[in-house]
Amino acid sequence: MLNYWIPNFSNNKIINLFNKFLKSIYFIVLSVVLMLVSFLFGLEILTYYIYTVLGLCIMFFCDDMFPTIPLICTGYMTVSKNETPIYNKESILTSKTFLINMIIIGLILLVGLTLRLIMDLKYRKINRKPKLLIGFVLLTLGMMLGGVFTDDYSLRTVLYGLLVGFTLCVCYFYLFYTVDWDKMKLDYLAYVFLFIGLGVGVETLYSYIMFDWEALEFHRREIYTGWGVYNNVGGVICTCIGVVYYLAATKKNGWIFNILAGLIVGFVILTQSRNSILVGILLSFIGTLFTIIFSKKKERMYNVITTLLLTIITVIIILSCNDYLMEVFGDLADKGLNDSGRFNIYKNGLKSFKESPLIGNGFYDFDYAPVLYFDKSAFLAPRYHNTIVQFLASTGIIGLLCYGYHRIETIILLFKKITLEKIFITISICAILLNSLLDCQLFNFGPGLHYGVLFVAFECLPYKKISFKKEDELYE
Repeated sequence: MLNYWIPNFSNNKIINLFNKFLKSIYFIVLSVVLMLVSFLFGLEILTYYIYTVLGLCIMFFCDDMFPTIPLICTGYMTVSKNETPIYNKESILTSKTFLINMIIIGLILLVGLTLRLIMDLKYRKINRKPKLLIGFVLLTLGMMLGGVFTDDYSLRTVLYGLLVGFTLCVCYFYLFYTVDWDKMKLDYLAYVFLFIGLGVGVETLYSYIMFDWEALEFHRREIYTGWGVYNNVGGVICTCIGVVYYLAATKKNGWIFNILAGLIVGFVILTQSRNSILVGILLSFIGTLFTIIFSKKKERMYNVITTLLLTIITVIIILSCNDYLMEVFGDLADKGLNDSGRFNIYKNGLKSFKESPLIGNGFYDFDYAPVLYFDKSAFLAPRYHNTIVQFLASTGIIGLLCYGYHRIETIILLFKKITLEKIFITISICAILLNSLLDCQLFNFGPGLHYGVLFVAFECLPYKKISFKKEDELYE
């Protein structure tokens, strides 16, 4: 931003070096390392201030806002295991100290981000308009007005609907206007999600490492973080799969990324989230298929070989480590195809819909909503663990139509010009959408940020011809 005010600011050697670091893979790694340090050592507030300082550096010193993407995408997964509000009623997340610090950080970022947006709009010539504008606006309004005129409708419903809609689209709109997408490559975003997948995989392993295997029997409920339980963790790792396969299909020595994609799928399995495992394996199969199709010459052969090796290794592990696997995954095996109360939740959601079919009953209809783990006075609303049921129960036919309009917009955007980038981004987006059919990813705030980032890249990234020449720069 300072380059708008200070002549020749961008020509300064130190500033150029700093810009190069912010735009590099090393900054992505730094963001993920900060995420892990916060998670492992309970340094949430300190980490958020470091994120804020780094964000301000990008706003003032960088000529583009795309380096904020790793900060945006990792910030959600920084909360340590001991601070989850579900199991720790004295979690720092519920303290006044945390609230005060978040208000301070929020105000600093609000001023900085707003100023940067104003300057970019003033000095950049942006001729295009967001193609998903109407759909996102209708989606947010539909959630805000869910249950209007009913007894359960309140300001809390309005604010919750607004916040869910905001997290889904804020990154889409902000990055649309502050990133020079003509110079961007999907490589950068793919590296962001690659390291997020590996980082959250480490957070998953932490649950296994810290468990007392000699004294207790392992249950999958032990797999949780400060920001979510096993289903939430599995859903985030699933989202990383698609764009990592893009690297496998397009980069020289792409077989390395094919192996890393397989490792990320392995982390999904370790979360023991049944819906995430099903979605992850399905998307891995699709990603592998497209990787082999779009790979060229020797790269295709290497990808086929690594896929076969990964499959063989998986089979060997299953056959030779059966006893150990049963000790680890015994609880998952016992669950089998048990619906875990999902069908009753869906039935209650449809009963709620029948009471108010046009506008729904809002997000706080405690007569039908699943409230087993929820404080009725809390802001976080109970969810129905299915996107369609959630919209029907909470927002009625009107809200579902708003969501349908948004979904149609995205499908049209896909088929209007199918590119290699869109195909692999779609796989990652489908991870969120498919998991939301058995869980509540769309209505969790963190995945909503990932959703917006993926869709702005989906719409704005230029088509790039596949090349296997060495590429050191992620940004031209």
